[in-house]
Amino acid sequence: MRGEILRIAFYAPSVACINVGGVETFVREVTLRMMRRGHEASIISGFGDLSRESQELARRGARFKLFPFIRRYTSSSNALVHLIRLSLRSELTPYAAESFSMLPFGISHLSIRKYDIVAITSINDSLIRIAIKKGSILHYQGGQIVDWQIRFLRKFPPERIVACSEFTATQLRIHGIPCPIDNVPNGVDVNSFYPEPSARQRIRDQLQISDKNVILFIGRFTEEKGVEYLIKSMKSVRREHPGTILL
Repeated sequence: MRGEILRIAFYAPSVACINVGGVETFVREVTLRMMRRGHEASIISGFGDLSRESQELARRGARFKLFPFIRRYTSSSNALVHLIRLSLRSELTPYAAESFSMLPFGISHLSIRKYDIVAITSINDSLIRIAIKKGSILHYQGGQIVDWQIRFLRKFPPERIVACSEFTATQLRIHGIPCPIDNVPNGVDVNSFYPEPSARQRIRDQLQISDKNVILFIGRFTEEKGVEYLIKSMKSVRREHPGTILL
């Protein structure tokens, strides 16, 4: 396919209308780079107002195919997930509910519209694989893998899995998923993220922590981030390193 213009689709329910998050940023950045190489890029995502970042991507030529879905972490979706957990005694996550809610529309679209490559960005979204005859790639960004997902990936493996770390790649290899599994770490935009000692000291002075050891957590306060374990560990940390604070 070297030199060909490829029709590439990224299947990611949350990307169009959510402007934060690792997967969302990953999909938008890779989409932009594929377009710069001359390929046609589409994002199959959940219906809603496009985020500022997605609007900019659309102006640059990305195509958005939007379908109804249950957006995670809204009051209505949280209530629905809680009800399903109680009634089915399952460990349904907000991510899974979001993924499964768009699945029928995604399957219908991919059964009709043909792409050269379909990039899937979640283990839950792997179910869309049944509508893709060839050219599927799973970008595995980590997270818990349950038994049904392992069985499904063994029976319907993508053509390739790209994991964001050697740890996540090893997890999938151990489970015997019969396809190539590569480790390609997520990139960092060094024009936006770089050390700036003066700003670091200024913020430390403002927070009155200039002389402290600081552990910084950046992320959402949600179950899958595991921040509760970090909080619980602080007792042991402060025992060995008195004065350490968690920010």
